[in-house]
Amino acid sequence: MRVREILAEVAHIAENKDMKDKILLKQESSIEEVAEKLEVLLSCYNSVMKSIALNYDEIVKTAIVYGKNANVNAVADVFLKLVSVTDLDGNPISYEVIGNQIFVNEERFEYTYRCIPLEQGIDDIAICTRRVISEHAYICGTLAEYFLRQNRIEEAQNWENRFRQAVEVKTDFKKRNLKAGKKWGL
Repeated sequence: MRVREILAEVAHIAENKDMKDKILLKQESSIEEVAEKLEVLLSCYNSVMKSIALNYDEIVKTAIVYGKNANVNAVADVFLKLVSVTDLDGNPISYEVIGNQIFVNEERFEYTYRCIPLEQGIDDIAICTRRVISEHAYICGTLAEYFLRQNRIEEAQNWENRFRQAVEVKTDFKKRNLKAGKKWGL
């Protein structure tokens, strides 16, 4: 799903159907009011995306390096934490971190790191995390942020509660081994 589609749904709920159609039809450049609202909505979306990456699910990426050292600030995203350093076959190797540099004894290696993605544009594909977080969660979170910025506190709290419910859904259900007697109280 594209960011534009998420923002169109948010505009439909927060404003009206006409605003949704204008966003989906890419008419934001012709009307100044739509462009301003779209800029605010995009800012709200990016705020929610960062909140999800920091608080609910980590975004983990891997970088392959050809050489004996790597600068962690060279990655496009905001670097948070080094997760692992391995050779290209996936075997852990010894490394040393000095400042922003990773030093190894191998000529080629890869490192895995947690990050916060850069802000997304209107036509980007919505960010995916390792855990399945639905577009519904992004819509609810963006609505909560949007209403909060407009001082519509009750609506913001309502959508914030929906957002928390959407991101805290457990997706790793395990089968329970229940006996018939225990299940039906016999």
